[in-house]
Amino acid sequence: MQVFLHIGTEKTGTSSLQRALASGRAELKRQGILFPKTPGNESHIRLATYAMTAAEKDQAKRVIAHYGSGGIDEFRSRFRYRFRRELDRVRPAVLVLSSEHCASWLGQADEIDRLRELLDGTERVRIVVYLREQADFLASRYSTALRAGATGAPAIPADRTLSQLCDYHALLNRWASVFGKQNILVRLFQQNALDAWDVVADFFGACDLAPHTRPKCDGRQNQSLDIAALELLASLNQALTAGEISIAPEKYKALLEALATASTGPRLRLSDEDSFFVRKRFQDSNQAVAEEYLGGRSPLFVLPAADIRGTQEFGSATKAQMAQLFLNVMGKLPV
Repeated sequence: MQVFLHIGTEKTGTSSLQRALASGRAELKRQGILFPKTPGNESHIRLATYAMTAAEKDQAKRVIAHYGSGGIDEFRSRFRYRFRRELDRVRPAVLVLSSEHCASWLGQADEIDRLRELLDGTERVRIVVYLREQADFLASRYSTALRAGATGAPAIPADRTLSQLCDYHALLNRWASVFGKQNILVRLFQQNALDAWDVVADFFGACDLAPHTRPKCDGRQNQSLDIAALELLASLNQALTAGEISIAPEKYKALLEALATASTGPRLRLSDEDSFFVRKRFQDSNQAVAEEYLGGRSPLFVLPAADIRGTQEFGSATKAQMAQLFLNVMGKLPV
């Protein structure tokens, strides 16, 4: 059995890929490719939770609690049994696993090694990882944070978090130290050609899986909000946090969905100062990735002028943009 373990990173089309794999699960199974349910229906969050030394993330704590009151040891035991039982029952030729949390949560080699032990007995494990230009990634990540209730303007994370998320050379080396550099398959998130670029097609092509087995990518998932929607949501979250207003959870969820579908304007970019800092901070790391994992490609990321023109800094939304957003949202909210 050959294994392709897709570890993200975050904000690189992972939701779209996972949605396609889940929706095509039955047909993939008939073709000898298993996208298992035990680690999760779409995102295999239980896989990352299993490997963590300590479940410090709220999401991981909820996963563990669902398996009983015995803590992470009981969770690991039950998960391992159910996971291997599913593999033994299906006996696929190819196993596909996908969790962006593997990249962002597993910061130590011994955690990654726990996954290696779980997959012992398989023919070969390939690690598939998509990388996104760091300043662009952080801008997109801010949109996700606002949807989760964050307030305030975009800010560069603390150094430890920033390194965990954006030092791609260190990330790849951690996984290479366990699975071998020859088994690390690096792909670049093609933000400059999203209309023509299909993450599912790219993934199946990179893994050399037959094109006829590829499930359909049903549009992009978890897309970033445009600049007007971000500024509106930041103000709304701030008022909610301060207790100045209240909104029922179901109405807040409906508003988020309406903002997402109504977001047709320019997207967020970091300030020039923050962008320069981030790109300078990881310049050497990116160069090392290009040389060691991509055959000397240089530079690692190229930012077309069109991408810059189609973005704005936070706080720059115009009255016309806000008015257009309001009209778009009103047409999408339930009566």
